[in-house]
Amino acid sequence: MSGDHPLVSVCHAVFVQHDLYNKMKIKQDVAILFFGEIEARYKAANPYHNATHAADVVQAANFLLGTKNPKKILPPRDIFTLIFAAAIHDVDHPGVNNQFLWITQHEYARLYHGVHSLEHHHVAVAFSSLRSEGLNMLTDSELDTDQACFEQDVAQLVLDTDVSGAYFDERIVQMTNLIAVITQCKPVVTDPADKEREIDLTSDPVWKLRGNRLELMSCILGAADLSNGARSVAVSAKWKDAITKEFFEQGDREKAVGIQVTPTMDRDTVKPNENQFCFLEMFVYTLYCTLSNVLGTASEDDFETIVMASLERNRDHYREFVSKELVNRLEEKRKENRAAYDRRRGKQSKASEEPKEETSPQKVKEGSPAKEISPAKGQKEKSPAPGKKEESPAKESSPVADR
Repeated sequence: MSGDHPLVSVCHAVFVQHDLYNKMKIKQDVAILFFGEIEARYKAANPYHNATHAADVVQAANFLLGTKNPKKILPPRDIFTLIFAAAIHDVDHPGVNNQFLWITQHEYARLYHGVHSLEHHHVAVAFSSLRSEGLNMLTDSELDTDQACFEQDVAQLVLDTDVSGAYFDERIVQMTNLIAVITQCKPVVTDPADKEREIDLTSDPVWKLRGNRLELMSCILGAADLSNGARSVAVSAKWKDAITKEFFEQGDREKAVGIQVTPTMDRDTVKPNENQFCFLEMFVYTLYCTLSNVLGTASEDDFETIVMASLERNRDHYREFVSKELVNRLEEKRKENRAAYDRRRGKQSKASEEPKEETSPQKVKEGSPAKEISPAKGQKEKSPAPGKKEESPAKESSPVADR
């Protein structure tokens, strides 16, 4: 169906579905040429991080856009930004993770000080392509005079896809905070006779703040990037085999250069099915349970009947390959993590309630990717002090390291 062009086909279909060509005044022929260039920049030799993965993430993000809160909050500009970010989020991926780049002192790690090195590179490649002759679909569009702000939004979304190590914990806390913001909104009844349009969240001042909408978009993209575990068992197994092959290839490279092999990437010791269960249990399940509240889903929604049901079937399937002792250990660890998330959220809530000299709401400077929910989040991207070599930002020994 895609004619060997999965990314171009899916992006075009999503643009048509949301009428983005018309609403954003995007030239269809230029957009197709651009996405074709991005698709070509994905490395086909990568078992996992290739153009098919990018198309898969675009499709998953679009599915999540159709749930209750996103479709009532995000305007066409945000939908365009999210789909663009999903399409380019792993472009020119080298098939190894940030930890490997840092240890081997790859040029990307040196250029970006070891902080979100891959993610920064993906963004740089995408916008370099966008600026190429004949490929800038933003020319004469609704974003023609606001390209800088658009690029900052896309960059923030792509950087947020790095959920290795402590960054995953931070994402869960951010999502939990977003739930609190959503519950404080006062929806407006626009048409009591039309149940589909009864709730209008866009009128709430909270969602007029670009940073809050950006946070919602980040949650959607992050979930879409890890959506393999929420596919059918058969489809999920194919993605599991692909990431395992790519992980093992990195492990082989680590052995070849004489550095310590990442535990989840050693083909001599790793049990792929056990690895997959740990990934589902510790990361995907936690992420999607939290996401359900962010999206505002109900039991009859497709998210619950399709996504969560598929996730449960995958958990049941891979649970058969692990010991009961490991299942119990993971359950205890998940409870510990949940308690830690709650404590961190409690501290943030307490801090937000303390008297401040400035009592007016913080405004978002136009063109800045700062987020209202947690302005401190950007601190993780500080460069090392002059003369001081920054340690690698994450010890990636978990299955979520670079999915």
